[in-house]
Amino acid sequence: MTPDPVFIRDGDVWTGAGLSACLDLALALVADDPGQDVALRVARQLVIHLNLVAYVASGT
Repeated sequence: MTPDPVFIRDGDVWTGAGLSACLDLALALVADDPGQDVALRVARQLVIHLNLVAYVASGT
């Protein structure tokens, strides 16, 4: 477990710690459904770094 996650998923509930954390959360939602390749393309279009290392799944 990461000691200070920027966003957390607990089952169907996702929550983030601020605006940039919620951008990471949104990319994780994309990675979770259409896939990481799509999330990476979106991140490149948004010119932000895809940071799934900060993702913590608890209770799943």
